[in-house]
Amino acid sequence: MKIKLTEAQYNRLLTEEDQDFGRLTDKVTPFIVKLFKLIEKQLPSNSNTHSKVKFLQDVMALPLDESLIVAYNYHRFFKDNIINWDNFLGKPLKYMGIYEVTTSVPMTADLYGRGYGEATIYAIGRSAEQAFENVKSSHSYLVDDTSIRDDIEWDYDEENVEVEYDMLVDHIDDDYAEDDNPFLKTTDINSYSLHNLILNL
Repeated sequence: MKIKLTEAQYNRLLTEEDQDFGRLTDKVTPFIVKLFKLIEKQLPSNSNTHSKVKFLQDVMALPLDESLIVAYNYHRFFKDNIINWDNFLGKPLKYMGIYEVTTSVPMTADLYGRGYGEATIYAIGRSAEQAFENVKSSHSYLVDDTSIRDDIEWDYDEENVEVEYDMLVDHIDDDYAEDDNPFLKTTDINSYSLHNLILNL
């Protein structure tokens, strides 16, 4: 027997196959209810999702992927002013995961260059020796910038590197087709990046 799927059903099936709840199931269990109650008891009511993730990782020893699912669903349920956690036994959990791709990213930066190149220096004095001393002692000289040659050996420093986010979106859109999604699931993310990422939820 053949079953025909709509495009939406097919895309949902692909998404569901990518959802790994770890040791958790896709429904609220007594263990998850206990975690919800611990979060409510141990953390301030206005704590952000990242604080909840860190609590679950550091205190409850959950891995990042499971901590993110629990913290995200806690926040989702709490936002609806539903705090009788026992009523949620068996309710579906929404999946949340972190994905990454390493690709070309457009950036801008302030560049500072130092180099040596041929140019003509002028100094005034009653003799070559005095002109030489005037340069060394009083910095009394002029560099003719029209005499600077193009073959300067530059040494660069860059500061204030910034990602061009609008250009990045265009780049991702141009380089990857919808059926060529480059993102892979990851849990390898530092705390600072995790905090900033969660703020975008």
